[in-house]
Amino acid sequence: SDGTITEYSWTFSDGETRSGKNVEKSFRTPGLFSAILKIKDDSKAINSITMDTVVVKVNNPPVIKTQEYIETCSSTVLLDASASSDPDGDPVTFKWIFPGEQERAGSGVTVHNFSEYGIIPVVLTADDGMGLSNSLVRKTITVNLHKPPVANAGPDTTVCAGEIVILS
Repeated sequence: SDGTITEYSWTFSDGETRSGKNVEKSFRTPGLFSAILKIKDDSKAINSITMDTVVVKVNNPPVIKTQEYIETCSSTVLLDASASSDPDGDPVTFKWIFPGEQERAGSGVTVHNFSEYGIIPVVLTADDGMGLSNSLVRKTITVNLHKPPVANAGPDTTVCAGEIVILS
């Protein structure tokens, strides 16, 4: 510029406007927004006004889609969050956290062999990799693993013909 900047004006794609070299703006919804900066100097030359556009991406958090409660008698359980996604189309990475174990990176589907019975919380995290406060979401999946009853007919026994046998 061969003059002094006299005007800074910002026009946002949501219709709001601001004035000043530095402005603050928050966006209420996720999506792509543009901000057009128009500056003007006091040279009165034909090129004394210029504009530039910046695009602001407001992040959507990933969405975890899975069963929240699994009731089973099998100690081998399939946990499926393959329908999970990121509304922005960002790639999602998953981590599964099982009680008493290290978290394990993987896909949205895992098979786990449980060694304990009862109510077991499993935590799944999904991360869109953007590094923002809403980039990582967690969901707890409750696994109710039923312990089968133990049948004990007692020890083997030998009796004479016609004797009454009591089994318990």
